[in-house]
Amino acid sequence: MRYIDLLNSAVSNAQRGLTAQQAGTVDDALAIADTLFPTVSQAVCEAAAASEYRRSLIMRQKSLVLVAGTATLTSDVLTHYIPDSVLIDPAATTKRYAYRQYPDFIRRGDRRLGIYTLQGGDTLQVIEPNVGFSVPLVATGARTLTVPCVIVKPATYTTAVDCVDEILSDLDEAMANALRGEIVKTAGAAA
Repeated sequence: MRYIDLLNSAVSNAQRGLTAQQAGTVDDALAIADTLFPTVSQAVCEAAAASEYRRSLIMRQKSLVLVAGTATLTSDVLTHYIPDSVLIDPAATTKRYAYRQYPDFIRRGDRRLGIYTLQGGDTLQVIEPNVGFSVPLVATGARTLTVPCVIVKPATYTTAVDCVDEILSDLDEAMANALRGEIVKTAGAAA
């Protein structure tokens, strides 16, 4: 579905059941829906990530390049759910990595596994298998992180929304509910 089609659907659903006076007060409902999209997407995706049965619907593969054992994550990654992620080295798929909280990351237990952690909110740090913690870290090269992510707002109105139909339906419903609140608030202010 194109982004503009999602916005139009949400606007139509939000105006359903409103009086003509209430529904007619918002000339720029599409602009309001466009503004609400990032917040609604965050809420819908966090709800999906919190459910072990729906989490897979928002999992994305992120290509990272480690420099001195670190890489910066993009803003769409739901960092709260990083413990549910999977890290692989595409050049050596036999390597195994496990997520650890930072205190366990620096104490480094079983060295057969590589470990990774999140530091400073958006910095992924990695220690290779059979390597101890050191400053600076020494892991380098490409890695792939599979992690829950927010559905990103498309660049243009005619670009398709990149998500599965189940999440698209949730976005439509949640955006209509959020938009309905804005329409009613705007109608009340105009009265």
